Amino acid sequence: MSYKNEITRVISPNEADMRLDRLVRLILSDTPLSALHRLIRAGKIRVNGLKKKGNYRLQSGDSLSFSTLVFVAPSNSPSISFSCDKDRKYIQSMILADLPGCVVLNKPYGMSTQGGTAVGKSLDRLLAYLDEFFAIDRSMTQGCRLVHRLDKETSGIIVVAKDRKFAEFLAHQFRASEVQKSYVAVVWGKTPMRGQINQPLVDASGKSRESCTAYTRLYAGTFHNYDVSVLRIVTQTGRKHQIRKHFSYLRHPLVGDRKYIMPAYSLLNRGVNLQLCAQFLRFQLPDGTHREFRVGLPEHMSKLLDTIQCDQRLIPLMD
Repeated sequence: MSYKNEITRVISPNEADMRLDRLVRLILSDTPLSALHRLIRAGKIRVNGLKKKGNYRLQSGDSLSFSTLVFVAPSNSPSISFSCDKDRKYIQSMILADLPGCVVLNKPYGMSTQGGTAVGKSLDRLLAYLDEFFAIDRSMTQGCRLVHRLDKETSGIIVVAKDRKFAEFLAHQFRASEVQKSYVAVVWGKTPMRGQINQPLVDASGKSRESCTAYTRLYAGTFHNYDVSVLRIVTQTGRKHQIRKHFSYLRHPLVGDRKYIMPAYSLLNRGVNLQLCAQFLRFQLPDGTHREFRVGLPEHMSKLLDTIQCDQRLIPLMD
């Protein structure tokens, strides 16, 4: 790593009360989070000329100074080379709706939501193109930012806030479980017609968190001569990998899931993509109105449903 080009930035009123580490992460979005924390601890990123902790709450008028970080990824890191024009068209093709304060996207299978040293292309690294497309002034709003996440292997609806105020507004709805969302998944085995999974999940800090997933079976068929079930799933909490963990616990792991798979299905999953789509989302706008969105299933799921002779016209009717 090397450091160059000293930059000084005055904190705007819209940036006030943000944590230092979070603002720096927005500014240096292509830099690994671990590297940013090292810079803050080493005093390479300063506030009013002073070393501050990452959880320091910035004040309007504070002077933030740092050096541009040039990070050279290890030679074994994956590399996906996209031209700027191709990136623009790629993320614009995902847009479902342009709303006051946010953009609703249909994330494709295989795209990571957040970048990292081992991630070649991610949604958060393409958000600058949305700022450009919607003429968003990053100096005033810090630009588009993620409000929630989907796994790399999960396709479907994701909301991107255009500014910090809307991000906080929608994040509150997610925390209060006020956002209605449902998924379509294909799991191994024949499940009951409906059920609810109440199984605590351990988070990254080691704390056990209450977690609840409800499901309705839409169709039962066979794939590779094994029973499978097509489900509509509603999550009442939002834990990491909640759906995948809960159905593995139920002994009905998702088809194509190589992380939470049971040994009996591991060979059957070869060459099969994860069968999970965030198909439906409903949330409130600041004016009190509600908007809802529904997307079609990705190509790899449609092909599998055709294989098991599931009539896909039944699926949208279940939301």
